Amino acid sequence: MSKLLVVLGATGLQGSSVVNAILRRNPEYRIRGITRDANSDASQALAKKGVEMVSADRYDQDGLVAAFKAWRTLEVSTHRVLSLLFQGASAIFAMTDFWVPFITALGSQNPPDPTSACEIAKEDEMRQGRVAVDAALTCLDTLEHFIFSSLPNDVQVSNGKYRMPHFAAKVITMHYIQSLSERKASGEKRLHDITSGVIVSYYMENWLKHPYLWPQKTGDGTYVIRTSYPADVPLEMTATGDIGIYISAILNPHVPRPTAPVLALSESCTMRQMAASFSKATGKSITYEQTSVEELGRENRGFVPMMGEMYGYFEEFGLCGDMKIVNGKELGIGSEEVARFDSFVGEQDWGFWFKK
Repeated sequence: MSKLLVVLGATGLQGSSVVNAILRRNPEYRIRGITRDANSDASQALAKKGVEMVSADRYDQDGLVAAFKAWRTLEVSTHRVLSLLFQGASAIFAMTDFWVPFITALGSQNPPDPTSACEIAKEDEMRQGRVAVDAALTCLDTLEHFIFSSLPNDVQVSNGKYRMPHFAAKVITMHYIQSLSERKASGEKRLHDITSGVIVSYYMENWLKHPYLWPQKTGDGTYVIRTSYPADVPLEMTATGDIGIYISAILNPHVPRPTAPVLALSESCTMRQMAASFSKATGKSITYEQTSVEELGRENRGFVPMMGEMYGYFEEFGLCGDMKIVNGKELGIGSEEVARFDSFVGEQDWGFWFKK
């Protein structure tokens, strides 16, 4: 009998990567994908591949439980759909979102207040995490893996120097899972014992999505990319398509269960190396120049201060600092299986950069 994997956010960057990798690599699993709209084009494309697509609200604990259970056999009201969908799950991939609540909050403010928007988004994301965890607790009888897309404890890694709002809720959710295990009697099954935290680094896809990263034309017709990150300090990156490869390895019964957070890394490159890759792919002269957060923030007040803080953290500590982590090699993932930045860049159409 096949096992059931439930994927939250199945049509998003992380979720779709997980779905597609499991379809290719773990045939023992059938997949239930949870999304806001099971009738969307992205949902229907996954359904055609055999994925059971379900509409549910990630904020609704009862609905999540439904997503983890045999939901088709139950008559439930809308607010209960999510809880029941988890039942029967052998594995759950859960992720939370900071950026949509942040952008929504920022867009509703006049003038925009990034500090307030960050607090709103942090509280929103904490709620998402709590709902997913509490729903997972209802199916411990069948659950073998709870995989949570997380980030390092930046406060601990930096000894309190950095406190990034888009890290906080993920760290708090992992702490919540740990706290639940401390309440269990000896010998009882604990969610913490079957939880794997997967740390996803700086998306390679950020270069496609965020205008503050795009090259600017100079007076001599060449282009320059400017951020506050040093030109020659490697930046750890993840191609979102590789996330599923790491989840697939965690679910592989022949691979030992990770004993520490898994770092889903594709490649580390410097900004100077990345600019060279862009030049090669586009045929344009593109260089890199480090500048100040203050200079960049004049036109990008929402994102840039947070990115500047994050770049400062990465420069000093990398992504995980001295944390104990499990890498791809320990999971049996070969370097040839994950994306190289040069190849990633070569596969994209960057023409939109030069039409503005």
